[in-house]
Amino acid sequence: MTLPTWLAGAVEAACNTALALDPEIRVRLGALADKVIAVELTGLGVRFYFLPHAHGMQVLSHYEDEPDVLLRGTPLALLRLALSDTPADELFARGVELRGDTAAGQTFQDGLRALRIDWEELL
Repeated sequence: MTLPTWLAGAVEAACNTALALDPEIRVRLGALADKVIAVELTGLGVRFYFLPHAHGMQVLSHYEDEPDVLLRGTPLALLRLALSDTPADELFARGVELRGDTAAGQTFQDGLRALRIDWEELL
């Protein structure tokens, strides 16, 4: 098993554990069931693909097609974005790039912020 595959599994497990505790967020993220959100950690060469669905989240380290949304930034910049109370400020001021369906990207980001996952510990 490669490191990106292992990390994708760890992120998926953390997301689904948190989602199991909050059905409201699961429903909100489930609205993105037809979307693929890619998160690229620049400087590390790692990209994760998040596929939300009604029962949780699938996280892949590889995906053949183009994602609907691409969030790209350093791990620190993306962590700041995930934890920020003013994500729009972080997005534009801290070197995070957002491409694609921005509404889906915002819904995804809002859902992750609401999950209360300890991202620092996970990273």
